[in-house]
Formats: sequence, structure tokens, C-alpha cells
Amino acid sequence: MTQRFFLLPTAAGEARIASALALGTSLKLTHMAVGDGNGVLPEPTRERTSLVNEKRRAPLNALTPDPDNPGQYVAEQVIPAEVGGWWIREGGLYDENGDLCYYSNIPETYKPRLAEGSGRTQVIRLVVLVTGSVSVELKIDPSVVMATRQYVDDRVDSRVKECAASSLPAALGTAAGIGADLGTTNAAEGNLDELLTPGEYAYTSANPNAPSDAGVIKVWRENSQWVSQLCQSRNGELFVRTRNADGAWSPWRWNATLPSNHVAYSSIGASVNAGIANELTTPQIQIERGVYLISPYNCGFEVENSDGSYYLTCLAQFDAGSGESGFTNLQQSGLGPYNQPPFLVRVFSATATVRFILKNNGSTPPGRGTVRVRGNHINAFAFYGNKVL
Repeated sequence: MTQRFFLLPTAAGEARIASALALGTSLKLTHMAVGDGNGVLPEPTRERTSLVNEKRRAPLNALTPDPDNPGQYVAEQVIPAEVGGWWIREGGLYDENGDLCYYSNIPETYKPRLAEGSGRTQVIRLVVLVTGSVSVELKIDPSVVMATRQYVDDRVDSRVKECAASSLPAALGTAAGIGADLGTTNAAEGNLDELLTPGEYAYTSANPNAPSDAGVIKVWRENSQWVSQLCQSRNGELFVRTRNADGAWSPWRWNATLPSNHVAYSSIGASVNAGIANELTTPQIQIERGVYLISPYNCGFEVENSDGSYYLTCLAQFDAGSGESGFTNLQQSGLGPYNQPPFLVRVFSATATVRFILKNNGSTPPGRGTVRVRGNHINAFAFYGNKVL
């Protein structure tokens, strides 16, 4: 039977990857261990928490993306000539908390040491495949690791090329990237949904799915399926989005810049139409990109609870454009006559059409509770607020 050699994440490693995905952080690997498997070539399982028989554990020398396989990382440890005298049949990668995150079997090889009359420097490499959008980070003390000759040669070669490029005339040394006039050298063509090649480009409102009138866009790929785009408009606004494994783009996420006079923005407002229903809304209004602090304003309304207990929710609904709404829940009785707890509304697109909603939630079956608003100047319900960013 042919022996399989492979590496897989342990249960602890799967938990670290899930946590990194949820929190948007990196998986930080620090050490590699090797062992002799107690004389037997082991079969990797996710339940393993340690090596069968560990012989050496040391900080990683390198952890780099695999240039030929996006989404894979190559972890490397150098075992010096004076260390050894045992077989290598297993290996593992540990994170900064000392937990075994990946475990692998390794083709059997004997690591001699100089005292035996034959010594060699041994390089152990383990290939880590990371799914989703998790990045892997190397966390080491550079004073305690050893560089391979290949690493030094690559660094020297890279430095020679940098020095050569710096001596070229500016016209010859400028590429379609940082330092280039992107509008001339690397303008984006067509629909930005189809812009998947890593690099830096200039875009305008003529490009379908552009997040603003004009700016620059950076594209990078974590693998062949996961692609990200970062745009900076001419006004300094930032927009980000990600193309998922199914080929669908997430909405543009807008990140505001904070001007010095941000308190001087104009206000918005709309009133709920008179009526009685489970859900009452204001007329549609158009608002521009930004962040709004919205306060419900109660001048008097009635609530009918036809079945059990209910709660009232205030939020914004997007009929056109993109954005997101927070919400606030109001008391059923004893409502104050003026301001209620506020909520935030963020508009990502240049403009959006929204309605503000007063909704009676929580009934079983849904929709049984009702809200009544009287249509005169004494009894009403309204939303008003200010653009804060």
C-alpha cells in the first residue's frame, strides 16, 4: 500500500482559523516541531494535540506565500548540523499560544549530527493551505533563527535589482503602480466587476459599478476565487469590497473621511403617514452618502396589542442605493412626548432612497399587533436627524 504524506489542521487549528475569520485577524504561527513518531510513520488526524514523540521544537525561519499556488503558505525550519541523531517522521506547527494548529507526517529521513562523523544542515518545509479570507502571519524573534543560503541569495539578488532600478531615468523606472500616472498608464477598462487582475488602476464614473466619480483602485487576490478591491476617490473617501467563492461581489463598504467641520452638516426629517397597521412608514426621501444619527420623535400615537407582548422598532429601509441601518426599540407604554433613543444609518452609494419605519414586532403569529397614528398636528410620529460624517 502506498503511504500518503499530508498536513491537516488540528481541532485547535480549526478553532483558530474560525476565530480569525470572525474577528478579521491573522493566524499567527511561531514554531515548528519535528519528531520520530516512536519509530512508526504516523497518520495525521485532527484530534492530535502534540507530536507522537517530539525531538526538537524551534522558531520558524520563514513563512511565505507559495508563489505557484495562491492560498498556500510554506513554513520553513532550518535544523543546524550540530543537532540530530534521530529520525524525522512527523512535524507540527504551533501558534503564539503554544497550541498545535497543524500536524503532518514526513517521509522518513535520518538527521545525523557532527559528533557521529556526518553532519548536515536540514531544511524542513510544511505547506499550509488556508481556506476563506484568513491570512497567516509569521511571528518570530529574528535573533534566534537561521537563514537558508537560498533565502540569502534571493535577498541579495532582489537588492541588486532594486539598486539597478533606482539608477534608471525616471521615465524608464516608472511602472503601472505606485509612482505612476495611473490615468495614463493603467486606466481601468469596462465593468469593475470584471477587474480581477492584481494591480493598481485609475477608474471613473464611466466604469460600471464604480463606487464614486473617479479615483484609484487596488486589486489583490488571496486565491483564484477570493478577490478584493480597495478604491480611494478623489475626495479621499475609501471603498472596499470582496468577491466571494461563488463569484458574487459584496456591496461596496464606504469608509468616511472626517473633515474638521463635521458638525456643520444639514439635518433631515420625515413624518409617518397617518394610519393603522403592523408597520407604518414615512414617505420616501433621498439622502446622500454619509453617516446619519436619527432620532424618533413622538408627538403621540397608539399601540394595539391583539396577542400577547410586543415591542416597537424604529429603523430605515433602503428602496434604492446601498447602505445599512441600525435600529432602536421603544417602550409600549408611557412613551415620552419627545425624543426617543437614536439609531445610526450609513449610506454607501452616492445617494439612496430610504423610508423610516415604525414597526410593531414580536407577535405570534407575526403581524398581529398594530400601531395607530392620528393625522393631525397634535398626534403624529416623525424621524429627524443630522449627517455626522
